[in-house]
Amino acid sequence: YSLFMVSYPLGTAGQILQALVGMGAHWKFASPLWYRLSMIVLLLYVPGTRRQIANMWGNRKRSFKKRNVVKQEEEVEEQPPQGVLWPRTKNGDRSSTLTGKRIFAAAAAAGPEGARAAEKVMREKQWRFAYNRHMVDHVSQSLQSTDVCLAMARAGLACAQDSFRFARWGHAEMSMREAMETFRSNAFETAELQGDQPLPGKREVTLSYGAEALGQPYYKFGEQRDRKISGLELRQQ
Repeated sequence: YSLFMVSYPLGTAGQILQALVGMGAHWKFASPLWYRLSMIVLLLYVPGTRRQIANMWGNRKRSFKKRNVVKQEEEVEEQPPQGVLWPRTKNGDRSSTLTGKRIFAAAAAAGPEGARAAEKVMREKQWRFAYNRHMVDHVSQSLQSTDVCLAMARAGLACAQDSFRFARWGHAEMSMREAMETFRSNAFETAELQGDQPLPGKREVTLSYGAEALGQPYYKFGEQRDRKISGLELRQQ
């Protein structure tokens, strides 16, 4: 981004000289039309060259600005993360995909299909795009009975408490379950809200569901995201 200050003027000067030489040949041996076209090209060099140099100068400024920001970030000592953290994988990064699969697998293992359902979840390689199928299976199993639903929910929550990590200055990183036992305080309060409006005569469950068919991914119906379904249409889903 600095060499252009030399190469651009040299290149432009060479092109203009070539055009001038060609104009003489066009006038003598070819056609006056080509002479006039060459004249138009030369006139375009006036605003065109200025625009090219201004564009490269702007790119140079942005490049050096990013370079300086990177240097400043490297000089600042990175503070360790605090609060609730995603667990680390074998590679050392924090993965939301693997954590989600483990929680779903733990919940599935407590359901009617047991270990077979959990293994099916963990074998899924395209979890990001295929988790909706496992979600449908999960809900289907949960609806078999109240006890099954509670067992699956408790197993999933227990796995989440053991999987998610918690970090605080002056303490080693620990699981969320350990954190809830370690940091006890009266930070939470219980409150009760009472409405003063009468209940509706007919209660009906309404959900926002944009897809026209079951199992379609959310990114295919962005324009219909606010569509509400209820009644028979909701039951058919």
